[in-house]
Amino acid sequence: RLEVFHRGSWGTVCDDSWDLEDAQVVCRQLQCGTALCVLLPFSFRIGTGPIWLDEVGCVGNETSLWECPKADEMRLTDGCSGKLEVFYNGTWGNVCSDKMDADTASLICQELNCGKSGTVSDTWPRLQSAPNWLDELKCRKHDSRLRQCPSRPWGQNDCIGKEVAHIECKAEEDSNVPWSHLSCSSAANQRPCTSTFTLAEPSVNRGVN
Repeated sequence: RLEVFHRGSWGTVCDDSWDLEDAQVVCRQLQCGTALCVLLPFSFRIGTGPIWLDEVGCVGNETSLWECPKADEMRLTDGCSGKLEVFYNGTWGNVCSDKMDADTASLICQELNCGKSGTVSDTWPRLQSAPNWLDELKCRKHDSRLRQCPSRPWGQNDCIGKEVAHIECKAEEDSNVPWSHLSCSSAANQRPCTSTFTLAEPSVNRGVN
């Protein structure tokens, strides 16, 4: 079982979307050779502590699991509106607005628990030095998370001038909560996990259960 050390404590990693590419990155990071298979579910005892990672989506060539896209690693700079930023390769960066549409904005708002619909517009980056991690992002009707949506490869892209995505989320029409009281956290949420894997960073526990 793998374990993640984060914010001063050990925690677990959900096996949602876990595959051989994710395992390959872990084996490389731990200098344990090549991943041969993925054992699911409940191959080992359920871990304890917080769930630090979910929906890990490694390509397979990353050197660390922390470089891989994960769930809940995006934010709007003003809560439920603002510039869209994603966390990748250890830092926050921009998302270019090219090809983004209302369906994409709505999916982002839903994933951030900021309502069911949203709009996208162009704006300038918050920091000129920030990397542009995503470009040509366009979600489909059946996508449920940003990381499932087609785009150019994650990495340094070009947002020329005023091409950074700005998202405005809309509150539920039937909600009894005033819009001014709605809030959205950019922190990763801890959610129920069907079965678990665990990974350590920066230190590694190679104990056998």
